[in-house]
Amino acid sequence: MKTETYDVDVTVDGEGYYLVTEQIKVKFLEDRHGIYRYIPNKGFVAYQKDGDIKKFPYLARVELELPNSDIKESKQNGAKVFRFGYSDETVRKGDYEFTYRLTPERQGQPFPYIYYNIYPSKWKNDIPKGSRFTMRLPEGTDLEKLEFYYGAYGSAESASDIIDLRKNQKENTITGILKEDLPMGSGITCFSGQVQKGFAGVKGKPGISLFLWVPPVILLAVLAVLYLCFGRDEKIIPSIEFEPPQNMDSAAVGYVIDGIAEDKDILSLILYWADKGNLWIEEEEEYLMTLHKLKELPKEAPSYQHTVFRRLFENGDSVYLNGLKNDFGLTMSSAKTQLIQEFDGESKAGIYTKPSWRLQRLAFLCTLLSVIWVTVLTGHYSYMTAVGVVIQVLLCTGMGLGMYFCCRGIDGWYSFSRAKRILMTAGGASLFYLSEILYFVFYTYKASGNEIFDYTMEIGIVLAAAAVMMPLTCFMKKRTPKCIRWMGQLSGLRSFIETAELDRMRVLAKNRPEIFCHIMPYAYVFGLYDKFAEKLEVLEIPAPGWYHAGYEIKSWNAGVMLNCMAGNLTFAAVSLSQPSSVNASGGSSGGGNKGGFSGGGFGGGGGGSW
Repeated sequence: MKTETYDVDVTVDGEGYYLVTEQIKVKFLEDRHGIYRYIPNKGFVAYQKDGDIKKFPYLARVELELPNSDIKESKQNGAKVFRFGYSDETVRKGDYEFTYRLTPERQGQPFPYIYYNIYPSKWKNDIPKGSRFTMRLPEGTDLEKLEFYYGAYGSAESASDIIDLRKNQKENTITGILKEDLPMGSGITCFSGQVQKGFAGVKGKPGISLFLWVPPVILLAVLAVLYLCFGRDEKIIPSIEFEPPQNMDSAAVGYVIDGIAEDKDILSLILYWADKGNLWIEEEEEYLMTLHKLKELPKEAPSYQHTVFRRLFENGDSVYLNGLKNDFGLTMSSAKTQLIQEFDGESKAGIYTKPSWRLQRLAFLCTLLSVIWVTVLTGHYSYMTAVGVVIQVLLCTGMGLGMYFCCRGIDGWYSFSRAKRILMTAGGASLFYLSEILYFVFYTYKASGNEIFDYTMEIGIVLAAAAVMMPLTCFMKKRTPKCIRWMGQLSGLRSFIETAELDRMRVLAKNRPEIFCHIMPYAYVFGLYDKFAEKLEVLEIPAPGWYHAGYEIKSWNAGVMLNCMAGNLTFAAVSLSQPSSVNASGGSSGGGNKGGFSGGGFGGGGGGSW
């Protein structure tokens, strides 16, 4: 493409907007559809004052004055884009004229200076000699105070060497004619460092403060009311227990304590069935175990028990535990669904009340959306670099992950060891609040550097609201009255497994040694099998009839056996879960001039052919 003429007419209105008419005549060196022209509508303006570079963010409305069907409008990368021509037609030359109004808004106090990029520095080829521009200024403007700069962005070189300026103080106009080609990559900028009479200046920042913080605060108030109405749990009162609730197997206990059906819950049934006399376990070599069927399950056993038991022994009465095929994972999935239905199906009381269960999901979304809301809205009004956007996305993701882990830790409080509890809850909360703090620090840093509009106070209010919404979300789920009763018994059993004194356990081992075999599958779903195994290692408990070692061992130890079994079950659970098979304005230093430099003002941008 070759530019034959590029004429610009700029009317600077006393109200602070620029009315611009551009006439561009081009010749294409090959078939093209037309030209495009983009004008930045957000970014930051930079100028020099008292020897220092000053800058402020701005947002501009760029509106086409005379809409034309030949012109397609769009927004891209902080710029308004005008595209001329049709996609189904090609031309070899074009004469384009269009008028647009640019109305900037800025950060802080009004900007009472004229500052406009007349020729864009990112036009795709040279702007030819003879092209002209006219500036029409408010009445009373001192034309002698206007300065013109040219060159690449940041250049403070006077444009008097390449333009012939003609000033008409009577009509408040100034005309410039290029005495030579303006090279590609260079622009021309007009700047006045003096307050101009009759010029209102650039207005203050967009008034979106209420839109930023009011919706999140309303969400917080709504969530607080919903939590008080639907989310507060009754207090769980632990009872002194040595055994689980009657008729509740280990898989059911694993589901009740955290409301999640997991592979470990289903696999714990192997120990449960062994204790009930349905199978026996042979340790052929250390950590290699085979299950041998003894009898069928009772008919009244839950459906999920029958599903897994039938599948285990469908090809015979013996099965190698670590040899279960991946397709057994489908059986596990079916069993987990049946386990959930056993408690949460129609007419069932459930583990959590349905309103609170749904509200936790809603609260999770509302908490994240509060931060996403201010991120999107402030991003709409301020130009954020790609790196800045990535940082904000990562920090929002950190908040989401932190809240998820904290919710998971609280829901699974009774199924985790003490260390895992701390990791999930304290770790999740720390990730959430650290991400919030870093988000605020990052935003404040950008705003203090005048790179974006300053809504620091509003951002702080929203982040504070989200900080309160996070714990409300984590504690939103409410257990049903029946589940509260179960949890009183189960928390007592867990407390016994975790904290019972050895002297007390020795008495039980002497009088009721079989109770420790009853407890083994429950210790596994509580996540306490390692702690329970440590205690069993010092107790002299006789080997159960359902366990046989197929190799010579010097002495049987219940703790070692439980560790071995837990390792095999964990390995099986892991195995079965595997599947088969362009910003136009920025800060840079000019030197020795009266305040402006090329490319530092409003407007400008670039363009080319398409």
